[in-house]
Amino acid sequence: MEGKKLLFDYLNKLSKGRPIFDPVPEELQRYLPNFDVPSEDEEEDYYIELPKEDFGPVKVEDNVEPVHFSAFLDGVQRTQVYHRETLPNGARVPIFIAHIAVGVVLREDKKLKFDDELFEHRYLLVLPYEGIKEETKGAFPEPPLRKGDDEEITCFETEKEAFWSDITMWLGGKGGERLSGEKLLESYKIRARARTRVGAWRQMLELYVLKRFVEKYPNRWILVDGPLYYDYRWTARLNIGREEFIDKAKYVVGYIKAPRERPKNLSLILKLDLSQRSPVRRWRKTSVPKEGHFGEERKTPFPRSHLKWYIRQRIPPRGWTPPDYIGLAAIDIDIITLGLNEEGDNLTPDKFETYRPVIDSITSGIWQERLPNPSFPMDFSYYVRLYPIEKLERTLHSCLLPPRMLATAGIWRHTV
Repeated sequence: MEGKKLLFDYLNKLSKGRPIFDPVPEELQRYLPNFDVPSEDEEEDYYIELPKEDFGPVKVEDNVEPVHFSAFLDGVQRTQVYHRETLPNGARVPIFIAHIAVGVVLREDKKLKFDDELFEHRYLLVLPYEGIKEETKGAFPEPPLRKGDDEEITCFETEKEAFWSDITMWLGGKGGERLSGEKLLESYKIRARARTRVGAWRQMLELYVLKRFVEKYPNRWILVDGPLYYDYRWTARLNIGREEFIDKAKYVVGYIKAPRERPKNLSLILKLDLSQRSPVRRWRKTSVPKEGHFGEERKTPFPRSHLKWYIRQRIPPRGWTPPDYIGLAAIDIDIITLGLNEEGDNLTPDKFETYRPVIDSITSGIWQERLPNPSFPMDFSYYVRLYPIEKLERTLHSCLLPPRMLATAGIWRHTV
């Protein structure tokens, strides 16, 4: 009893009588990493709103006219192990089936409306095909589906809802550790690459749907859940004219709930309050895709500079003091949102005053999404979640096959 009392007294002292009480056990947690990737942007053009020596919180005035976001875009995925192929070297290689879906919800007359014309979903088979083929001396059959890794893919612009992807190498067949031979015994690496690959394809499907949105609604502000991955490799694969598409995406804003890239002034950003934003900075590089492990991500420069800044979306009602990650989110836009097609020398501290009203209007518009609140928090992502995107996520998840049915899709093929 004495030891337990000492333990409880010590914890009570640490928490000052206010434990954070995360109701989800550690065994069930799926952590979204925050600020785990160091920024690789060069310091000489990193600071574009305030010089380095003046970097600090920026107050957003109350009289700013907020942007009205009338559309929201998000994507979801579900991945299941369907089969384990036993190889001559003793490896039991997992083969995955995934279901991805992307959609847009519109806000009209203060009501959310799901746009059926901007909904897309695909089934995806993921496996280290070349690695298995080599180990079985060519006896392993190739999937009878369209392969999504070809240079000019048409797997989205087709009536067929399924395709497959080889994860022996990185997407595109270049770079990364080759999953073949003895590496096939390391199933955790196969699993990590499979999750990363499914995430990459989901983001490509998001880009495909976003392209159709800006063509259908060229003058409507849309908030995208996550960074704006205008990756030149993906736009080329999707047969999207990169510059032509981006120049139309003036009213597209990315909302990053769990920022991965670690900014150069993190200690100052962690002190933001509810009426402040960080200064705008230039963002040239990012990790692709949004999630990945064991070196499955690589840095990719944007086709053109993006602009990025941080806000505090919500804070706990009591017992909270900065600095802290809680409620911290990032905003991502392309320079076209400021009316710029070329970077030139306009994005410098002495000339940035012209663009500050647009930045503040976007910030204020996202702050307006604080209400209505999302559903009761089951984890600390509650403080950055937005009600329209949460409703969209639930709708999209309801369109995915349930885990049990997805994991037994071959049995239920006549009903899928």
